[in-house]
Order: sequence, then C-alpha cells, then structure tokens
Amino acid sequence: MAAAAAVAFAAAGCGSSGTSSATDSLTVIQVVAAESVWAEVATQIGGPNVHVTTLADSASDKKAIAGAQVLIVNGAGFDAWASQDAAANPGVGRLDLNVGDEVGMMPGGVDPYLWYSPADVDVAAERLEADFAQLRPGSAAFFQDQEQAFERSSQATDEALAGTIKSRFAGTHVAACTGLASDVAADLGLKPQRQIDQSKALLCDTKGDTALLEAAAHAKIPVVSLAEGLEPAGTTFQQWLTGQLQQIQQALGGGRP
Repeated sequence: MAAAAAVAFAAAGCGSSGTSSATDSLTVIQVVAAESVWAEVATQIGGPNVHVTTLADSASDKKAIAGAQVLIVNGAGFDAWASQDAAANPGVGRLDLNVGDEVGMMPGGVDPYLWYSPADVDVAAERLEADFAQLRPGSAAFFQDQEQAFERSSQATDEALAGTIKSRFAGTHVAACTGLASDVAADLGLKPQRQIDQSKALLCDTKGDTALLEAAAHAKIPVVSLAEGLEPAGTTFQQWLTGQLQQIQQALGGGRP
C-alpha cells in the first residue's frame, strides 16, 4: 500500500487532472464530491484536514466547484452533470478525480455504481490520499494512516459478510432488477434472474421494477432495496456496506451475523 501511494504521489495528475501547489500546514483542504459515498470516503481519509461538500445538482454547485481544491465525481456516465459543471468552472489549481476514469469504467458501462466494488473504492481512496498529500505534504503520513485504516475496515466488512453469503448461498437463485442489483447478486455468487419463480429474494435498486415488485409481494418473498447513496445521513461507508450485506443475507434466510 505504501509503495502504491508513493507511486501515485509521484505521478500526481495521472488519475486526477490538474496540478495544484502545496498549502500550509494549517489550511483546510476544500473538497467537493458529486455523491455522498465519495464525500464520506474523503472525510475518513482527510479527517480534520479537509472540509467536504456534497453537490446537490443545483445552482450553488458552480460556486462550490470553482472554489474546490479537490473535486470527486463518480464518472462512468453516472453524474455527467457534475463533469459538465466542472468543465465550465475550472477553478484554480483544482485536482479532479473521476473514479470511473481511474478504474477504467467508461460511460456506457453496465454498472456505474462503483462504490459497490471494494476494489474500485480502494483505488479511489488511494488516489485521494495522494491528492491530499500533494496539497499538504506535511500531513502525508497522517493521510496514509487514514487511508490504510479505511481500507482495512472496509475490506474486513466486505470479507466477513460477503464471504459468508458466498459460502452459504452460492448458486442460490434470486430475482434481480437489471443493472446494479443483477451485478451485486452475481458478485456475491448468487444467480440473478428476471423472474420470481424459484427465487429466494428480490434485489432492486431504488428505481425498482414495478412488475417484479408486484410479483415479489404476491409470492411473499423478501425484497432488498439497494441504495444509490449513504442512507440515512451521517452513515459511514462501513455502516452502509454492512447494512446492505446484512439485508441480503437475512433475505436469503441466513439471519444476521
């Protein structure tokens, strides 16, 4: 991890566009994120050294973007409005992190919900560590410690719960809405299908699928709603991930760990 961070720091600008000079040790880094998930990850890594604002897809976004030192967008076609606002408001010396570009997920990909991929989240976290260290070199060790602690915690959560689901329910049929829900089910070793018959549960994103939801209610099988962001407000990434995986495990009949 340290080696990866060193490479990322040395290649500052490789994943985050723009160049920015270092600030003094007391300056709080202004971070703007298009999604609450990436805002929360940045908060954990930056700690008291950063101030993070989540965009609201409103007129006030332009001012926040123009004044940011670090801008985080999901990319992969998920938040094109944020990228458009960023291009129109370049600011001065801002470091732009497009997570989709960083992990090689281009617009039009089947699964733009990159925060459901532990590997993609780790890549974004390492990039943020490097960007923060570039802006405040004197706090580089702190950012590295924070990033490593975040990665250990999120990986432990994923391995414990996702690993249990994979080992106990691999091959189990579940009904799944297209896109996010189907991808999550497949990643967990389940067999997603577009029908309720022989399904233990229904996985859907917040947009839902009226026909499948009605069929699930008629068949009286549990429904898991996958969130596109952190819910409720104030939830940490680890708490959110735990909650989502626990709901899936419980719906499959495994109860809570």
